[in-house]
Amino acid sequence: MTEAYKIQALKKTGVSGSVAKILRAKSGNMCAFPGCKNNLITPDGRLLGEICTIKSITASGPRGSAVADFSEYYSEKNLIYLCPTHHRLVDIEPEIYTVDFLLNIKLKHEKKISSPGTVILGNKIEIPEDLSLAEILDFWSKNQHQSSEEFWQVFFSNHPQIISLLFPNPIIKIGEKTYLGGKDIDNRGGNIADFIYQNAIAKSIVIVEIKTPVTPLLGQQYRGNVYAMSKDLSGGIVQVLNYKLEIQRDYHRLAYESKKDFEVIEPMCLLICGNLNDEILDGKQMRSFELFRNSLNNLIVLTYDELFEKIRMIYNFQ
Repeated sequence: MTEAYKIQALKKTGVSGSVAKILRAKSGNMCAFPGCKNNLITPDGRLLGEICTIKSITASGPRGSAVADFSEYYSEKNLIYLCPTHHRLVDIEPEIYTVDFLLNIKLKHEKKISSPGTVILGNKIEIPEDLSLAEILDFWSKNQHQSSEEFWQVFFSNHPQIISLLFPNPIIKIGEKTYLGGKDIDNRGGNIADFIYQNAIAKSIVIVEIKTPVTPLLGQQYRGNVYAMSKDLSGGIVQVLNYKLEIQRDYHRLAYESKKDFEVIEPMCLLICGNLNDEILDGKQMRSFELFRNSLNNLIVLTYDELFEKIRMIYNFQ
């Protein structure tokens, strides 16, 4: 069998599904290129990353290098997970992005992912429980551009104390993915809140809805120095207010069926969404955002960077 035939057969076979899964898991479904902020997974779980060979399969390709065993080309150790932009970049300029460079950033990235706060994205998202405050802050620094709502659902589910720390009252989690009423006569259209917290003494509830750190906060400039809010932020607010309305309407039946003691006289609502540091570029934008969220009644809009800054302050006071 000639070398050209072997290469052609290998190209046709491609990277096996098992090897691709291992590579994505070790990369945390994040681009290994230093400083990359591109998201490689959509909120509904579709994968956007690309598998790049470190040593090219052909001598004329980027970083072409002959190996004794052809199967080595598509082994996990010769593959790196990149966003489409950086995949194209490293292949266009192989004289800069050499084999040694790619092996080095692959090693550093996978080492970072395998440290405390490991994330494995595939059919299942696994996030360690019982992280210390220092590990939680490290986790945030590594995952602040993660765009999967399921990812953050799992994170807050495993660390409910983070949301509790945001309130001066003794707030505890009593439910997640909780039905709050709203089904029609055909038993469809019910409202499911991400989390329900409760004042441990007064029994009043807090409805918590989460988006992601990359959910946009601002829309287009409206007029002069004024900016509109994004449809994602506005939609999230209407969503959580609708949850509040439905649980107030259906309170007696829900309380009876759940056998839990809770009050919904005027439930507090919390929406965790976006990242000020990544999006707000000037004082005009900040003013529009602050005017908007401070006008909301009994509904708190908190950004992810604000949430983790609160955790940082608590950690520094220990």
